[in-house]
Amino acid sequence: MSLNNIYYKCRFSTGEVVDITKSVIDKIPYLSTLFTNADDGKFKSIRNDRQEYVLDQKIEYRYYRPIHEYLVTNRSFLLFAKLSKKDDVLQLIDVMDFLCIEQPLIKINNETRDQLINVENDSHARQQARDTAVQFMLTLCKQDYDVNHVETKNHIYRNVLFILSHPQTFGIRLRYHTSKIAQELFQFTVKQQHNLAKWLSIITDTTTDDDRTDDEPATTTSDDDFIYSDNDYEENENYDVSVMKKGVVIKRKI
Repeated sequence: MSLNNIYYKCRFSTGEVVDITKSVIDKIPYLSTLFTNADDGKFKSIRNDRQEYVLDQKIEYRYYRPIHEYLVTNRSFLLFAKLSKKDDVLQLIDVMDFLCIEQPLIKINNETRDQLINVENDSHARQQARDTAVQFMLTLCKQDYDVNHVETKNHIYRNVLFILSHPQTFGIRLRYHTSKIAQELFQFTVKQQHNLAKWLSIITDTTTDDDRTDDEPATTTSDDDFIYSDNDYEENENYDVSVMKKGVVIKRKI
């Protein structure tokens, strides 16, 4: 049987019930180990009376969804593009750490710079640039670079400025989360802060919150990879039911 045909019914602390394929669970070391032990008769307490796996409250659905998109597609870009501006990008990274998911870090050098800027009208190059941008920001979060190396610090400033100043390539959310990480975790010079200020003002003041760039599709994963469970809905329970694509529903307990 294909791993995509084996599902784990998972309940998030905020009430969402989601069926996740084993192929995805296998990419999440924390859940894979936990569920394997539960299936072997250990940690029975993580299952409720509906045989749903009750997830730790640290794994909020709003942070899991972008991670799921990334694991299914291997597109780093989706970690930021599928995270609402209302949510904390640093919390997303903490959840990845909690789940023991290895993050796609990169070297901060000229090659990284080239992958960011050489987009022209090439759709594949733009996709690579978006993935590189997120990998670059994750590397900043992990501080996996020499903080005393002047050229490295200049690379960081130039790359952040390039990402913020190219909305068509990087989109709204990626630039917004980039700005949050840059402001919280990196110290720019006074002159650099002045040059960044214009773009930071535009990004933080906008009320738009869209997860697409100019040539990105509205959805990136199939229903076979990520399914909202509706087969155990009970009429006598109080749920706020929101209709999603193709008639499936996401349920939130009131």
